Amino acid sequence: MFPGVSFQDEFDIAVKLMQEKYFIINRNGKVFILHEDEKTGLVYTEVQSFKVFYQFLSFETYNGSKKQRIHVSDAFLNSSDTVRLSALIFDPKLKPGITEDRKYYNVWKGWKYQPVEGDVSKFLELLDINCNGDETVKKYFLDYLTHSLIYPEKLPMTSIVIKGEQGT
Repeated sequence: MFPGVSFQDEFDIAVKLMQEKYFIINRNGKVFILHEDEKTGLVYTEVQSFKVFYQFLSFETYNGSKKQRIHVSDAFLNSSDTVRLSALIFDPKLKPGITEDRKYYNVWKGWKYQPVEGDVSKFLELLDINCNGDETVKKYFLDYLTHSLIYPEKLPMTSIVIKGEQGT
């Protein structure tokens, strides 16, 4: 396809490009191809659908005098260099993406916004209204929010429900 590039080099490049974008993951005993789309997030594709999608990406070679077609998706699936993940994790202490041991994919992306100093009086006013002026409830609510910011990896055992009239 490319002048001066051997069939094997082209094939290896195609497999490498696939390995940079896709991973194999075992999810509840079922195997998927995983990749991250910048607009839609994590995308799971069934193996057969992945193979069909990339069936056009193949090379012809000869095994002796017999011509055969090799699909890049098959080489990707069979390569020992392809990352095989055991699970997704959420761990703010680790870097986002594939962990160093290549077993997990960390979905933690870090904080989208950095804290800035400013006037929070409007927020506290709203909180006071939602808590009916009850300082104990207000403290609980603030502690709840603070905990989620300091320990994002620890799921709370409770949730806060704010109820109001319909349309308010």
